[in-house]
Amino acid sequence: MNSKFQKLINKYKPSGSYFVYKDEKLVFNEYFGYQDIEEKIKFNDQTLIRFSIYNNLIVMVSMMQLYEKKQFKFSDKISKYIPEYKEGNKITIKQLLQHQSLIIDFFSGHIMKEYIKTSSYNQMSFVDKARFEILNSTKDYKANEVIDIINQYELNKKPGSEFEFTKTTPLLVSILVERISKTSYEEYVFENIIKPLDLEIHTKSINEASDYDQTDDTKCFKVNISNESKKYYLLETKEYIKIFNGIIKNKIITKESWKIMTTFKEDVGIGVYGNEEIELSLGFGKHSISAIYNPKLELMVIFASNYEGDYILEHGSWFYFESEAKDLITNNYIYPNNPYIEKFNDKNRYDFYDIMIKEEQEKYVPNVYKCIAYSYKKKDNYNYVLKDYGVPIGMFTLVMNKKNKLFEIRFFQIDKLYQNRGYGKIMLEKAIEILKQQGAKKLEIGLVAENIPAYKTYKSLGFLETDVSSDFIMLEYEVSYD
Repeated sequence: MNSKFQKLINKYKPSGSYFVYKDEKLVFNEYFGYQDIEEKIKFNDQTLIRFSIYNNLIVMVSMMQLYEKKQFKFSDKISKYIPEYKEGNKITIKQLLQHQSLIIDFFSGHIMKEYIKTSSYNQMSFVDKARFEILNSTKDYKANEVIDIINQYELNKKPGSEFEFTKTTPLLVSILVERISKTSYEEYVFENIIKPLDLEIHTKSINEASDYDQTDDTKCFKVNISNESKKYYLLETKEYIKIFNGIIKNKIITKESWKIMTTFKEDVGIGVYGNEEIELSLGFGKHSISAIYNPKLELMVIFASNYEGDYILEHGSWFYFESEAKDLITNNYIYPNNPYIEKFNDKNRYDFYDIMIKEEQEKYVPNVYKCIAYSYKKKDNYNYVLKDYGVPIGMFTLVMNKKNKLFEIRFFQIDKLYQNRGYGKIMLEKAIEILKQQGAKKLEIGLVAENIPAYKTYKSLGFLETDVSSDFIMLEYEVSYD
């Protein structure tokens, strides 16, 4: 994996680190790039990355701890605890925790809008504007300030009708924690999260990584976040496993609370995101710490960076680096175990879009986006995804027209990361089984003559040629009901 990962680092040139844990044991980690570009200080095992205690994950964990003590109900209106918010009687705590309150973002929806109107802001350079926004977004806003702002706006949508992520939500949740626990939020987090996890907190910022953002032409610039804020703690990156494991392995919340947090709707849980792969995120300023956890594999990958820009040089965002790196790491642990089929639906559509074939294979079969678009228009076409360990492995389309006795397999493809592992044959067998259940007696499949690997797979299961030309082969399969 080292050589492949090095190619990825050379491609994106990110700054940060990653840690791979299998069955709770560290199996690999690496540091790359710079904690300070100008001073040429490389990211290392003593580099400090900060996380905010007002982060979405931390505030939600705090609330779940209080829920375990039966100190509130999800059905409670937030006005019960924040009576000064005039729209609070329309929103339940559960809607707030699930990002469905639809309260305005106090920062981007009000504070920045007001700044943008000023002449001083409009006279700033692009870099100064970006730096100004980052620095103002990390200020210590008081509860009364935030409530005064959101009280200026009525809800224009019904709470619970859709998801919307705002800076308002974690701040309001932190107010709930204070008022329900009758303890300051900072003290609550220290006593109930920091101390129980025995986190090694650093009070001096000597090795703190600088923050970097980028201009519109992808050049990076430094942002100096104030170290006077009470919002954050400094940790070495290896310490973050304690937080993530503390949550997932039920050291600071119960198994029942974790189950509630990971009951996803449209990939959104309480403080976490995903579905079969779960993402937990921390960070403050331009520092980013995220963990991707696959419970079926018992695999966790933690990424930390001081440069969560939209672009990393000219090669794409930190998000793309993180996504490719996660796939590369996960790929090392996935071989056929308990693969299963899912039919295309709104919940799993992104699983399909994750499937990528090799570039040279696109002359044999269209990419997933084209396959979905084509079959979506056809009445008797149905798309399926093969998954293992919750990870999308491949996809195919079935044509099932009982009236005309037409049954076909189309757009058969395995993700480039999982080819040559036996998944093609497994997926084909499952496709045949579905068609068999529909009463098919004969199946057809066509392929480009150059697609030798697919041809061999079909032949191994008993498909026979019915039409062969120099560039295309049609195959047929007699379904057995023995």
